[in-house]
Amino acid sequence: MKKVAVIGGGAAGCMAACAAAGNGAQVTVFERQDKCARKIYATGNGRCNLTNLCRKKEAYHTQADPECAERFHALWDGRASDAVMSFFESEGVLLHDRAGYVYPRTEKAETIAQALLKRMHRSGVQCVPDTRICAAVYEEKQFLLQTNAGRLSFDRLIIACGGKVSRAFGCTGDGTALAKGFGLSCVPEVPALVPLLTADPAIKAAKGVRTAAQVRIADACETGEVQFTETGISGIPVFQVSAAAARRLSNGKQTTAVINFLPEYNAKQALAIFRRHEQLCYEDPDATLHSLFDGIVPSGIASFLIRRNGFSDEKKIRNLDDRERVCRKLLCGLLRTEIGITGTAGFERAQVTSGGVRLSQISENFEAFRRKGLFLAGEVLDLDGICGGYNLTLAMYSGMQAGRTAALT
Repeated sequence: MKKVAVIGGGAAGCMAACAAAGNGAQVTVFERQDKCARKIYATGNGRCNLTNLCRKKEAYHTQADPECAERFHALWDGRASDAVMSFFESEGVLLHDRAGYVYPRTEKAETIAQALLKRMHRSGVQCVPDTRICAAVYEEKQFLLQTNAGRLSFDRLIIACGGKVSRAFGCTGDGTALAKGFGLSCVPEVPALVPLLTADPAIKAAKGVRTAAQVRIADACETGEVQFTETGISGIPVFQVSAAAARRLSNGKQTTAVINFLPEYNAKQALAIFRRHEQLCYEDPDATLHSLFDGIVPSGIASFLIRRNGFSDEKKIRNLDDRERVCRKLLCGLLRTEIGITGTAGFERAQVTSGGVRLSQISENFEAFRRKGLFLAGEVLDLDGICGGYNLTLAMYSGMQAGRTAALT
């Protein structure tokens, strides 16, 4: 019977333990927190978006080795999400989907966490809480782990201790440090699925506003409900493009978010709307610049666009020197407004880590090419997904494959 060590008791680690034990291995999970699966309880605002029925390659990103991502096509051809759903259904968990987003029918993340913990207990997995792996080496055909309670040896090792997101759950980047100890190279980690910050003082005028918009950063583009804060922009569209922003910022590149507040209209339709609003305002002697935007966007967005152009909301249109040029410039800001991005809200407010162990060093079964018997699963890899259950699918499927292969090879 093979002895398998799993470092990390999150989604990837728990699933790896279940798979390894289910295939005949003696499994020990080392977790820094007081119990396994703690982070799962908070997933999806406590509801746990388990996976997604919309399978697409574009849902996953890698910083360094895009061509190597092809080995993991199970993530977007449906096999990964099917495997994850089948596992929980076999554990008696009822699932349901809302427009392709799959949740436990209870809408409670604890349902998923408890299913994993019960399966681990039933399979004889030993969980060792409050334990940090200080070092790991390979000597005499054994993986030797130095813990805060002593040194232990194992036949196989699975590193699944996450990235740098959620330090409250013990995620401090230990996984990449351990991987480097085995000679693996890593891509620098940056926060992803995270709010973005700006130094534009006018942004305060839109604080608290939620509005439909398209956000583009470099080649990344997403449309949906954008939220404005006192210091920047947030919401799912921003989260989806935030990794691109974080990578550019980490490389010292100037980073700009281009926002279209009318993504559902083409340029011709938008110009017709602008002409109508201009004419209505020209006919009203008391019309202000803020009046230009009435019925088009929320008040806070109007104030933001007006103030960043150096005007006040209550400026009378009739008092403008070049009213047609000014009005058209302000209205055209609805189609394209550039906001300079100065940073992200950091790992503490991010949902996932982008970067990690290079995919070129990992097989389709998540085993390291240069060190047989060493597996890496979940967020420690340079592979991350967009919002919608894709990251949890990656964590659980990679853990499943790593655990199974560790036990059988």
